[in-house]
Amino acid sequence: MASTSQQIYYLGIIGWNSGNISMQNVYATIQVQGTYFNCFAIIGLQATNSHYAELINLNTSISFSSVSGFYVGSIIGADITDNCYILNTTIVGGNIRSGSNFVGGFCGVVQSGVNLIIQNSTIQKLNISGAYLGGFVGVCQSSLQVINSKIQFVRLSGSNIGIVVGESQNGVYSIRGSTSILNYINNELIHDCSYLSNVWSYVGC
Repeated sequence: MASTSQQIYYLGIIGWNSGNISMQNVYATIQVQGTYFNCFAIIGLQATNSHYAELINLNTSISFSSVSGFYVGSIIGADITDNCYILNTTIVGGNIRSGSNFVGGFCGVVQSGVNLIIQNSTIQKLNISGAYLGGFVGVCQSSLQVINSKIQFVRLSGSNIGIVVGESQNGVYSIRGSTSILNYINNELIHDCSYLSNVWSYVGC
């Protein structure tokens, strides 16, 4: 449990990673309460040059409440590395309530020059609010691949909302075999979005 009224940067199981990292078969329950966090998640900031992060078989229950800040994601707050892989990972929420920008179910922001792959992974029962808000990624400035992954029973509320990506900034997407089922956007039920064959229908702006 982390609780504070002060501004904290790079909060996570790993606050700042600037080298290769591989996390496998991790089971965690994370509870975070506070008034301002910047870049927080299992990895707060993934910042490397010519390195990689592999997050495999993570089974995480999260509860974030009363949180505001930038680059908020249940797995990675901000990804500015060359390559990052999220494989076979399940997130069962709680709440991510952000009063600010760039909020994503998996990752807050994928910055320019980055390749993020999300494969065989699921988000369930998660409430997310904020601006530039995406079920998978808040803001994508580079390359995102979502393969055989799902968001189920996820409630998104705020502005600039996309089921996959909240805001596209010259991002390139590959969405294959992934589904979004029974999600609410600003309290409107979106029933069975089916296969995301046309990703642009699921980008907020």
